[in-house]
Amino acid sequence: MNLDEKQINIFHYPDGLAEIIDDEVQKRLPYNSYFFTLNFRKKTEYSYSVAFAFADYQIFTPKIKMYANYKETILGGSLLDGIIQGFKIFLKEEAVKRNIELNITTARLKKYLLLYASVQGELTFLGSTRWKLGTPKVQTEIKNFMYEELKLYFANNEDKTIHIIQTLQDE
Repeated sequence: MNLDEKQINIFHYPDGLAEIIDDEVQKRLPYNSYFFTLNFRKKTEYSYSVAFAFADYQIFTPKIKMYANYKETILGGSLLDGIIQGFKIFLKEEAVKRNIELNITTARLKKYLLLYASVQGELTFLGSTRWKLGTPKVQTEIKNFMYEELKLYFANNEDKTIHIIQTLQDE
């Protein structure tokens, strides 16, 4: 954590994680320098909330924060893994549709993300510190939710899809 970064309690924002992302985007990113923002909530036996911006990492420092039952999971785990997997599946599928070869690593994708996500429910953690979520069903569900939400969002935003693929491909 940066010394100038304040500790925030994500659960005191009336509009949830989307409000945090909007605030971060307004404070840190010049107008039109981000490619898109997206947020969604889903409920199964777990409650999910995901909000993120995809932006040029040369303009801002990426930030990824994962929370499970109101505690930050500093080492990520199944929630973060599922989000990244869903994003990568979507991007690879879109690249194939356009006959574009896209070999995207998780590290490369993370460089463009301002991401906050939380999950609540009966969760399993890895290790005694509870810094890494280890609930396989969370990973599977959020991967599918992420993929579906991106598909829905980009159905009417073809230019942004191409821009993101080209950005990731050009690096």
